[in-house]
Amino acid sequence: MSERVLSVRRLMEKHRLDAYIVPSGDEHANEIPMDCDKRREYITGFTGSCGTAVLTKGKAVLWTDGRYAIQAERELDGSVWDCVVMGEKGAPKTVDFLLEEIAEGGTVGIDSSVVSYEYVEKIQKILGRKKISVVTMTENLVDMCWADRPPRKRGAITEHPAEYSGQSHGDKISAVRAEMKSAGLAVFLVSELDEVAWLFNLRGEDLPFTPVFFSYALITEKDVLLYCNTECLCSETTHRLCDVQIADCCVMDGEVSKMSFAAEKVGIASGCCLRKALLFSDGVSVVPSPVEKLKATKNKTEIANMTRCHVLDGVAVVSFLCWLEGEVKAGRSVTEKEAAARLEGERRKNTEFVSPSFETISGYGENSAVIHYRAGDAVIGRSSLYLCDSGGQYLCGTTDITRTVCFGEASPEAKDVFTRVLRGNIELGRVVFPRQTTGGEIDVLARRPLWEAGYSYPHGTGHGVGCFLSVHEGPQSISPRSTSVALTEGMVLSNEPGFYLKGKYGVRIENVLVVEESTQSGFSRFRTLTAAPIQLSLVEKEALGPENVAWLNGYHCWVFSVLQSHLSPECRAWLSEQTRSI
Repeated sequence: MSERVLSVRRLMEKHRLDAYIVPSGDEHANEIPMDCDKRREYITGFTGSCGTAVLTKGKAVLWTDGRYAIQAERELDGSVWDCVVMGEKGAPKTVDFLLEEIAEGGTVGIDSSVVSYEYVEKIQKILGRKKISVVTMTENLVDMCWADRPPRKRGAITEHPAEYSGQSHGDKISAVRAEMKSAGLAVFLVSELDEVAWLFNLRGEDLPFTPVFFSYALITEKDVLLYCNTECLCSETTHRLCDVQIADCCVMDGEVSKMSFAAEKVGIASGCCLRKALLFSDGVSVVPSPVEKLKATKNKTEIANMTRCHVLDGVAVVSFLCWLEGEVKAGRSVTEKEAAARLEGERRKNTEFVSPSFETISGYGENSAVIHYRAGDAVIGRSSLYLCDSGGQYLCGTTDITRTVCFGEASPEAKDVFTRVLRGNIELGRVVFPRQTTGGEIDVLARRPLWEAGYSYPHGTGHGVGCFLSVHEGPQSISPRSTSVALTEGMVLSNEPGFYLKGKYGVRIENVLVVEESTQSGFSRFRTLTAAPIQLSLVEKEALGPENVAWLNGYHCWVFSVLQSHLSPECRAWLSEQTRSI
């Protein structure tokens, strides 16, 4: 890594830069970009999905969050890189670091295609106090010294039919225009790939784990323009989209820069990259995306499909756990990587399965305490906990599930922690709440059992989940920071409290929930979609409490009823034992 850092520093000197910022994402702010866009990973060696690297003439610093603290410690070359864990007491923000390190009148460089318009505006104002200039570049310094940079791939763009989408693209465009009118927008640039895919009922193969394609859409009061790799569209799809002006991505900048919207309000989302925002010579306004919330609120067809895909996924997860327990208890060696591969193989048995929804987190013992651990060669044994966080992309929906198990006798401490995590999961999952409640107002329900023992966890409790789209979608979430977006009926979210003891073990229990109408007027509730057992041998019944025990017994009864007819006799018998009443 030291040679890579030196190469970038030589280019910084050539361009007269005192600092250079390397974000994690690409021009669409994708959480997991294409390999050729993983510049921050290339320069740092850190493989986590969240992080920003900053190089100065004398320092190299990575910012990441608490989910990746242990991982960053393992992966970074400490002789080259320092690490700042965002949110920790005394941790400086990147802009504060730059103010401290860069002399008055200095320069900070960044590629204008991988940083948002909103972010640049913000740091320009702050750094301007010290007369530090932000130099937005059309070339990327990491790319210039990345000799073996992987090629950019283009996959097929396919239809997502009405049996899965439940709504035509025309109806979606009309709904978006209504939202735009309400917000006073005449024009909106759709820059998030999952929003483009949802809007036109299309799916793609350009990114790992998420069925999207590189594209933009421009919506005005009269016209709809789709910019994509046109060679990846078939003639039937083009014909269906006859009311949409379709052009190749390569002509977008030239076309849009010639358009005039002088008397009209042009909106972009907060993640829109600076380079695209600057195409609008009359200026733009950063606004909540009118597409995002419509996409997040699933229609009846999507909810029915999401319900079904979690049953399909449950069959795979149960078959995997039954197999894994048998292998481990028989004394056969199974590594974390082998377990992850077996689980993917079980999912692939279903004809509607397309791909994993993210790289499976398969960690045993101390590795289970690494929140976003990458599976290795550790053998899964009986003396500690095994945590498996995985998901699938199915034509009918997207799943995300975590189960923590022990194939031997867990310590009293581990059982106590597991029961507290389970209490938090159940108490959040069965809450009834007034409409317009935000995720931030109920997040405490998942944390309270852990707080009672002086514990907590360094991540949000829940994120939005797409429908055969991104496994992490907004705007909905459940975390202390989720204070502005109400949880509305049709939204799908994860529920995943956890506990992580560095060097020993981690516990996380994750279900996916859908918000639905409660029987009480003016209130909403959650319905659990995930169908897989929670290991009873780790549960302390008395500590769980009678109401939570009743919920768990009811949940397990439902799990067995929806899965048992799809399982082999061996797995059915195993599931019957795992879902017995306690």
